[in-house]
Order: sequence, then C-alpha cells, then structure tokens
Amino acid sequence: MEIKKVEFTEELQTGIPFIDHQHEQLIDRMNMFLDAVEAHDEEFVEDTVEYLLQYTLYHFKSEENIMLRHLYEGFEMHRDQHSVFIKRMFKMKLQIENEGVTPEVTQSLKDELLDWLINHIIAQDKKLSAIEMEV
Repeated sequence: MEIKKVEFTEELQTGIPFIDHQHEQLIDRMNMFLDAVEAHDEEFVEDTVEYLLQYTLYHFKSEENIMLRHLYEGFEMHRDQHSVFIKRMFKMKLQIENEGVTPEVTQSLKDELLDWLINHIIAQDKKLSAIEMEV
C-alpha cells in the first residue's frame, strides 16, 4: 500500500525560521515512517514513532513558549489542539507495540496524524507569524 508523501512547501511556512525548520523535520520524519512501512522495517517504524513523539513534544513546547511570551490570545485553544494530537500519537505508539505495523495503523498515521499536522500548520500555526512580526 503506497501512501502519498508530503513535501514541505511554501504553503506550510509560517515565516518563523526555527518553527518552519521544526515543521520540516516532522514532515520528513513522517515520510521516513511511511518509507519504513513500505520496506516492512518494523524496528525502524517503532524507532521513528518514538522519535516523532519526542520531537513533537519538543516542537509543541517551542510554539507554546512563543505564544506565552507574546500573550497570544488563542493560546489555550492551540495548546488543547496540541494535547489532542499528542494523545493520538501515544495511542498509535501503543497500537504499534501491541499489534505491530498493520495497514490500518499506517493509514491511521496518514489520516489522523500527518493530515492533522498539515491542516494545523495551515490553519493555526501560520497565525503565529503575526505575533513574531510584532516584535
């Protein structure tokens, strides 16, 4: 089952260089996950999911620190979205540990995580560029 990979394009750029770099890293690693699934490399899949989880926690903390520093009005809603995403990632990690890498898990990663991340960047994270430009 081939799942279309995502490219980090201009549409996904927030204008905040270190946030854009982190987004690019997340997308690259999710694409690596998909490659590992296609290659049936379960060990790399598990390692990649763990990396994604840890890096996502780090990335969300970076964004939330920017929002707190600038008293961003939408902070609580944005943080709540991050929490939902992290819970989904933990659920997926447990599913992989318990069931292995199945087509359902792979599709779930694509549908729930990668698509969510792309939509979140476009709809929410791009708003952060306005507060960074105020400084």
